Amino acid sequence: MCSSDLGGVIVAYGGIWLMVDEAHITTFAVHPRYRRRRIGERLAPEARGAAVLHEMNRLLFEELGLRGNQSDFYNPENSYPHRVLERRLGIPISLSLIYLFVGRRLALPITGIGMPGHFLCRYQGPLDEFYVDAFHGGRFLTRSDCKQRLQTLAVAYDESHLMPVSPRRILHRVIANLHVIHKERRDDSVANRLWRHLEVISGVRA
Repeated sequence: MCSSDLGGVIVAYGGIWLMVDEAHITTFAVHPRYRRRRIGERLAPEARGAAVLHEMNRLLFEELGLRGNQSDFYNPENSYPHRVLERRLGIPISLSLIYLFVGRRLALPITGIGMPGHFLCRYQGPLDEFYVDAFHGGRFLTRSDCKQRLQTLAVAYDESHLMPVSPRRILHRVIANLHVIHKERRDDSVANRLWRHLEVISGVRA
């Protein structure tokens, strides 16, 4: 149960069930005299965030069937967003990009998190935060979960690991991934072209 007041007078209340990565609103009411003042948004912003993210997960990963390509992880088509949408298969950063695109269209406070060895999205609400693992069906993670993953990779935790990254840095990481893949495949023409792109991007300030 949560409530909102103006000048000591309770003008709205709501009841919410929080269950892992879901938030179910059981009751919600605003006094008629105080409606149309955006009080509902102030009443339970963290519940709205969890509920919207849950619906995003249902749409992207259940209805559209987006999923991580674990059996062919290094296929270059996993890195191109348009091919990810066509094939419904991607890697952490490309699936996170699609998640970011949808979240931004909904005006949600979602950013990309470039962890070592993985890529996540983060929803940062007024009272809470959620880390979203798009590669694993939109699984919700806590900061502690992220730290534990770094431990399994034998990476010493640093605060910068969970800081938002700029669009330029995301693009750099996508191209760097593709460069390594094409270089290992001995596709020199594509690898060289991608390397030139990296040089250009690296020379531009974030």
